[in-house]
Amino acid sequence: MKDPKITKLVSKFKSEVDQINKTWAELQAEGMYIDIRAEGTHTYTDPKFFTISRMTQSVEYFKETK
Repeated sequence: MKDPKITKLVSKFKSEVDQINKTWAELQAEGMYIDIRAEGTHTYTDPKFFTISRMTQSVEYFKETK
């Protein structure tokens, strides 16, 4: 049987990831590059966490069109 507390947390996590992906796509459309990593020791007592190691925006000053 599924634990209702865990089911609620899973739903919350998925919703938050969906929102992050939406915002990330909007930033990419504006020329942003974001480097996100999952870090940690991969144990149950010291779980992984996400870090943003770099956020940059590319700026194009000239593009030749054909």
